[in-house]
Amino acid sequence: AQIERHGPSFARALASNRVGARDPCTTVLNNLDIGVNYVAKLKAAIESEVATAALADDAKEKAVMCTAALAETGESYKQVLNDALENIASAVHPRLKPLTEALAQVPYELTEAQYAQAEAIDPFARGFVGGLGVVLTPFQSLLSPNNFDDFVGRVLGYVALRLENEIRQKRFNQLGALQFDKDLRTIM
Repeated sequence: AQIERHGPSFARALASNRVGARDPCTTVLNNLDIGVNYVAKLKAAIESEVATAALADDAKEKAVMCTAALAETGESYKQVLNDALENIASAVHPRLKPLTEALAQVPYELTEAQYAQAEAIDPFARGFVGGLGVVLTPFQSLLSPNNFDDFVGRVLGYVALRLENEIRQKRFNQLGALQFDKDLRTIM
């Protein structure tokens, strides 16, 4: 309920690095992550015990209903968590847009002199990687490892689509393709 009530404003605050490590919404997200795992473990443990226990049929049926309810609870936790992480990733998109738009300014139809200069200066890739690190690093200390990985996956999915759109508008020659390959390897 707290995430739903504060979701969009929390996502914007987290995306702009105005949320501290002790923020209640960050705690809720991390607890949801842990809760999803514990609910699955509890369900498996109960099912294992029921399978080996000598119970009456009606007692086994009640236990199966309880485990089904646990599974539903785990799925609802997972859905709330996914929605919240998607909101946070979406809130970060405006900070990522300038990083991907910088590719539009990088030529990939190069002469030998331009290629040598691009090799020495590296106008795009290092700045992109550094900027992406500035955006992502604060989240690492706020989110659990699973939540951070999920968040990074969502962010990188968005970045990949934006870069792909920019690349489709580019023209390349042989030296430009070599520079692009170098830039791509640096980004990865």
